[in-house]
Amino acid sequence: MADGFPIEDQLKVSDNIEEIVDKTFAQVDTNKNGFIDEKELGQMLHACAQEMGIPSPPKEEVKAVLQKLDRNNDNQLSRDEFRALVVRLYEQSEQMKGK
Repeated sequence: MADGFPIEDQLKVSDNIEEIVDKTFAQVDTNKNGFIDEKELGQMLHACAQEMGIPSPPKEEVKAVLQKLDRNNDNQLSRDEFRALVVRLYEQSEQMKGK
């Protein structure tokens, strides 16, 4: 993936979802504070959209994704909260491979 978030590459390299989550979380957590904030999530979603050739999600959509995944309402994603997004992307990737 362009600009440092090779999720597709991670999916090809390993079928171990926990390894994928750990590697992807480490790449997305650019300030290395152990959480994914709205800016980092937006950068990741922008990179994913670019790779897929679709428009980047607007800030409101990024905020909505963050709120949906943020179970404890602290406006950031822990590794476990972020895992739900990676698992969903992984499952979608697997479905696309089957087509």
